[in-house]
Amino acid sequence: MKKIPPILLCFCPYILLVTLLVAISRIDEETAVDSVIGIPVIILGIIFLLNVINAIVMCRQQESPRTVAFWNLIIKLVHIPFYGIIFTVGIISGLLGLIPVPFMIFIGMGIVICLVIMDYMVLLSSTVYGIAAVWGGRKHDILSKKEAIGYIVMHFIFCLDVVAAVLIYVKMRRATAVSWDNV
Repeated sequence: MKKIPPILLCFCPYILLVTLLVAISRIDEETAVDSVIGIPVIILGIIFLLNVINAIVMCRQQESPRTVAFWNLIIKLVHIPFYGIIFTVGIISGLLGLIPVPFMIFIGMGIVICLVIMDYMVLLSSTVYGIAAVWGGRKHDILSKKEAIGYIVMHFIFCLDVVAAVLIYVKMRRATAVSWDNV
């Protein structure tokens, strides 16, 4: 059961992207945008809450910090193509905002702002596992206080979140390898 929420979180951004593409293709129908976007946003919100609860439960049930760090790393790596797609669409939308057509600047910049918000929501949803891994690493004395604070801050910044996920997982893997060698 603990594996289902992170697996769902891996695919959530892609489901949202497909939903938005369907909504844009049906923009001329009045009810299409509300019905196509509303339900998936609610479902994505539920999946986000499930993952927050799952990360907290994994910490509280003395789940290995290595396992939590592993899921953090997997989620971050699976989301990289999504960020690339959104970045490309954002650049194109920003360039469309430079076309000297009335209201084009508002449409282009509006799309960019929506994409930034969507990107950050995805970042925050996967950051929960990073914070849980850092918490577990701190609780097991694998991470120092300075490292823990640094990793948590890194998890809130694009690109650095992936670096932090890799570093945390490597540190957790080494710590568990050392502890098993001493047994």
